[in-house]
Amino acid sequence: MKKSKKIKFEKENTFFDRIKRKISDSFYVFSQRLYAKTHKNDAGKTRSMSSARRMDLIFYGTMIAIPILQWCIFYFAVNFNSFFLAFKQYSATGAYDWVGFENFRRVWADLTLKNSNLQNAFFNSLVAYGLSVLTQPLTIFLPYYIYKKMHGHEFFKVLLFLPSVLSGMVMCLLYQYVVDKVIPHIMLSYFNVEIPALLSETSTRFWAAWFYGFWFGLGGGVLLYTGTMSRIPVSVVEYAQLDGCGPFREFIYITFPLIFPTVSTFVILGFTDIFTGQLNLFTFFGTNSASVQTVGYYLYREVIASSGFDRYPYASSLGLFFTVFVAPLTILLRHVLNKVLPTVDY
Repeated sequence: MKKSKKIKFEKENTFFDRIKRKISDSFYVFSQRLYAKTHKNDAGKTRSMSSARRMDLIFYGTMIAIPILQWCIFYFAVNFNSFFLAFKQYSATGAYDWVGFENFRRVWADLTLKNSNLQNAFFNSLVAYGLSVLTQPLTIFLPYYIYKKMHGHEFFKVLLFLPSVLSGMVMCLLYQYVVDKVIPHIMLSYFNVEIPALLSETSTRFWAAWFYGFWFGLGGGVLLYTGTMSRIPVSVVEYAQLDGCGPFREFIYITFPLIFPTVSTFVILGFTDIFTGQLNLFTFFGTNSASVQTVGYYLYREVIASSGFDRYPYASSLGLFFTVFVAPLTILLRHVLNKVLPTVDY
């Protein structure tokens, strides 16, 4: 018994424990001094409150400055020239001339023209988003199965998260080999059913690419959803179980309402992905997938596969056109989701 106490004492007095204790003591002394400055006496209560308010504003300003600075650098500064290119046209002399809203008229014409490349790309992006919404219950049930530690939960956790650990390029190459070579060979050899190479064939390329994105995204969903579910108070779950609540009813009435903010985040991010996502088509095919496109891939090809600078103004106007429409629609979608089920604090 004495020996165990001695071992515990030695563990608590390691170098790192002493450093950790000194840091925690320093924070405690700092908080005490800060409290003493802002709460000296009742006579200086107004001044203390103003000091505390000023410190809150400084802290808030410091925290909000980080995302604002990030937006200014990685969006505004990077796209600064694109704003002007949207109103210009590349001339034969090698210069850009102002053409007003001519590029936007071309964008609208391509969107309304039947069977145009842009219209087909927009339709494919909408279908991909609709499929992601329809499969959202599966992406929630799998983390819930792991969160409840049901049979084989550790195996499924590793299986679903493994693709996110490996390199995206390696996973694309493996997936392309499996769906183009292995699966057709198995179906022909064992079931005498001949199927095409799923990614190489135009008729099945979109579905094969979408399934890869869905499968690859399950790992991140498992990580985020299980983390959110683990924050649910144990007392709430135990109280429900004492009342005879089974796993299904627990999910419907307790788990899902408490994780709805995370669900709505995925739905909103998926909506913005309509105008930016490219279903890993560039990773699979480079610029050689003109037959099957999404909006993000279409924009990529406009810039990468163009022979000169003549397509840059059109791509800039298309990006700006979608930005103007996507921003208010995203805010509206967030407002609607919050109205359907407001955020729950726990």
